[in-house]
Amino acid sequence: MAIEDSDPRVRSKGMEMLRDAGIEVVIGLMEDRARDLNKGFFYRHIYGRPMISLKTATTLDSKIATSTGQSKWITGELSRARAHLIRSQHDAVAVGVNTVIADDPSLTTRLNGVNHNPVRIVFDTNLRLTGSEKIFDAVADNPVWIISAIDSSDAKAENLVNAGADIITVSKNEAGSIDLKAAMQKISEGGITRLMVEGGSGLMTSFIKADLYDTLYWFRAGSMIGADGLSAAQSLGIDQMDQKIQLTHLEQITLGEDVLDVYKSAR
Repeated sequence: MAIEDSDPRVRSKGMEMLRDAGIEVVIGLMEDRARDLNKGFFYRHIYGRPMISLKTATTLDSKIATSTGQSKWITGELSRARAHLIRSQHDAVAVGVNTVIADDPSLTTRLNGVNHNPVRIVFDTNLRLTGSEKIFDAVADNPVWIISAIDSSDAKAENLVNAGADIITVSKNEAGSIDLKAAMQKISEGGITRLMVEGGSGLMTSFIKADLYDTLYWFRAGSMIGADGLSAAQSLGIDQMDQKIQLTHLEQITLGEDVLDVYKSAR
């Protein structure tokens, strides 16, 4: 056996049954591999949050869009296919409401041979969505959860609930934004063990500042936009080098003219 179950409801019970039956049980076989494969499951029970991946796609100068908000397409087809593959390996994909309003994405997995669509999660503090966006298409098969500071009984939520969304109400933090730690606990309680955060820059920056991420997928195209473009991350409040956020580089993958760098949190 590789590792003990972290769920307190069943922890060690299987091993006890085997031992009672006279079967020798050895724990720790390929433990690191097993822990990595089941990281989301363990995080949910130990930390009360899912495993969190951040994903961004930028130019060489770290821009995600032009000054007018145009972002299609920064990276090529191979990168977009790999992003869909990564998305399919997560229980849920999260974006901010500004991304939905600007790009109107479907947030489904469009990959031949892959029949998995994650829960679509939108951080919409003040319920700016209308219920007519593409994410509400086929909502019966591909759930939409909206993280908001507004309760589902509010009149603003009526259209969204009627469109099939689930409203998850979370309190604001001191800065007036959604309390991310509380939000992660709630979606974890909803069964999400692996969450992919796809942006935009405000949401990704919030997760970085809250130290709520485990892996960063950074797709980079061989192009530049310049200072007028929109950056992948907003201010992190860092003005000294010893404050910089350190990441551990895991691998680099060439995807046509693009490059994918995979990092993990150095904590």
